[in-house]
Amino acid sequence: MIYGSCLFSIRNWLSLLTGSAVFLFLMAIFSAPLSANESEQNLLERARITQHIEQQQQLLDNGNISNASIIQQIGNNNNASVVQSQSASYQAGNFAFIYQNGNQNNADIFQQGGNHTAVIWQVGNSHNAEINQQNNSLPLNADIHQFGIASDIKISQSGYDQRSISIEQHTYSGNALPVIVETH
Repeated sequence: MIYGSCLFSIRNWLSLLTGSAVFLFLMAIFSAPLSANESEQNLLERARITQHIEQQQQLLDNGNISNASIIQQIGNNNNASVVQSQSASYQAGNFAFIYQNGNQNNADIFQQGGNHTAVIWQVGNSHNAEINQQNNSLPLNADIHQFGIASDIKISQSGYDQRSISIEQHTYSGNALPVIVETH
């Protein structure tokens, strides 16, 4: 619960910042000092994220806005995918974040339109989560936070209204009913 609250607060705080301030904030997070025991994979991941942030800052400085996504997985047999459309200028500014800590978790985010935010946070095993957001330029926000064993949550949003949906589920029995939220 603490992780989800922190991530939700960070996302809200980031939405208030300008492009340069977001860049500086993300650089501070991802350029922390290296430890002597840090693995080569972690070093490569930090370099990739730092490079992406620097590229995004260059686009912002030139007046261009793009989509961004971050996927972090710890465990075995986890699957994650992010699809963000940007075939027109109004389909920019989307942000997707997937965090999975456990085994056999699945997460999918699809965003069409612009200025959407989607977060999937899974801790435990055998979770399934899907976020589908379609709108022109009004922001849609969706957060899924799953803890425990075997929960299934789907959020689908479309239309011309600005909205935000957040679902947090703790299931430790493995018998949770699926949660499906659709708004149009």
